[in-house]
Amino acid sequence: MSFEQPQNFSETIPVNERIKLPIDVSYEKLEQEIPEVMAMKGFDQRNDFHDLTLDEHTKELVFRL
Repeated sequence: MSFEQPQNFSETIPVNERIKLPIDVSYEKLEQEIPEVMAMKGFDQRNDFHDLTLDEHTKELVFRL
């Protein structure tokens, strides 16, 4: 069985539609620019291992990078 090599995600978005954000972008700016990030706001992960909402979890992750 053979599998097709997955595309690089950035290659699936036309160059003229890509969002250019600075490396030190705030999470609030990400929410404004990327609808999927805003959709995470308040999302309950329904998981015993996560006591944070999805957006809070993502903020923690981003700030630790």
